[in-house]
Parts: sequence; C-alpha cells; structure tokens
Amino acid sequence: MKKLLSVVIALMMMVTFVFAEEAAPAEVKTLYAGVLTVGCEAGYPPFEMVADDGESVVGLDMDIMAAVAEKLGLEMQVVTTSFDGIFDGIGVNYDVVCSAVTITADRMQNMLFSLPYITNYQAVVVPADKDVPLMHMTMRELYKKYGLDENCLHPYMWACKSHYYSADLHFYNFPYAFGLLFATGLYALWQKKGDDFWPLYKTILQKSGSDTIRNVAASADIDLTRPDFWQDAIAFYAKKLDRLEALVNAESN
Repeated sequence: MKKLLSVVIALMMMVTFVFAEEAAPAEVKTLYAGVLTVGCEAGYPPFEMVADDGESVVGLDMDIMAAVAEKLGLEMQVVTTSFDGIFDGIGVNYDVVCSAVTITADRMQNMLFSLPYITNYQAVVVPADKDVPLMHMTMRELYKKYGLDENCLHPYMWACKSHYYSADLHFYNFPYAFGLLFATGLYALWQKKGDDFWPLYKTILQKSGSDTIRNVAASADIDLTRPDFWQDAIAFYAKKLDRLEALVNAESN
C-alpha cells in the first residue's frame, strides 16, 4: 500500500541535479537528449490519472515532474505502464518513476529517492457496535500461558498497534530496544564503578545529540562494539526474570 510518496530517480541521474539551482540540460544524462521521460501507472488519482481527452496523463505527480523538467530545461514525456514491474523500466524505458511510490527499505537498496512530498496514513473502519473476535482469539492464543485476564482483552489492538506487524519497519522498534539496553548498560556500569561513574555520565550527557552514539560512548571509555557492555545490560534483566520465575513457582507450589 502506498504511504510515503516519492519520485524514484534512475541510477543514471543524480538527485542533486534535479534540485540544483543552476542545472543545465547538458549536465543531466537522460535516455533521450533534451527529454525527461517519466514512467507511471495512470490509475492513482489525484496523483496520476488519464485526462478527459482519454490520452494525456494529469495529476499532482505529473505537475511535480513537469516543474522538474522545466527547471532542468528539458521536455517531459510520460510513459504509462503497469505498476507491477514498473521499477524494471528505470534507465531502460524511462528516466524516472513518479507514480505514488512508497519508500521501502528494499527499494532503497536499488534506487535513489527524492524526499517524500506526501505522507498518507492508513485507517481501517469497522462498525462501532461490532466486536473483533479474531483479535480476541489471537490474544488468547498468544498470551494464554501468561495467565491473560479475560477482562483485559483489547479488540482493536490490531488497529492501534499496527507497526507491530510491519516487517519492513524494523527501524521503528529498534531504537526502543537499543535505548533501553544502552541505559541499562550505563546503570550496570554505575553499579561497578560507583562514584567514579559520574564524570563519565556527565561527558555522555554533554555530547549526546552532537555526535554518533558510538563516539558519544567512546568519549566515556565505553566501546559499544564489544559484547561485554550489552551482556551486562541483559544480565540485569536476566536476574529480574529469574526472580519472577522463582516467585511464580513459589506461588504455584
């Protein structure tokens, strides 16, 4: 589904050329001299659609690409194609793709994108007086061994926590896990060093936000590439889990 819409720039054409203030036609290599060829599927109004004349393609994407072509001193030519396989035509049948394209991690490995110019949010609408039994069934199955309270079932968890199920959004959850373990690793370091820890901690606070996390940590003599720091953080939670397990076993006995 299309959420972040962007121009896909062919590898043969530098993004900096598109936005250059003084770009000239001779600086841009296109498939056809003097022409910027744009690939799209004309079936996503208001972004691209066939005009009333039944032939020309109009829409927001086409307006944007017309402005880009004008900026570069090129003539714009549109090539319509099916969205399935549209990226295979970049550099072969057209110079760029501008067709309500979603930016994904996989696509970024092979193509250059402009900055997103539209952010579109997805929503699922269900009757207000209807339950969602599938969500209840899923929660019971996943959490049954943890003693799930039947009064705490959340029928719309699938809607309000949709990022849980987005496999290509790993960057969303990673910072939370990283931040938690980093903070816990600092706590474990304080337990080891005592008062000697505070000068290091002040250094980290002073440099946070102005350098990479690796360099910030290194300024306090912490090497994030070594497993020891992370193992100390994990050990902190392992002890708590052991304690929880002991309490549960004691209660069940």
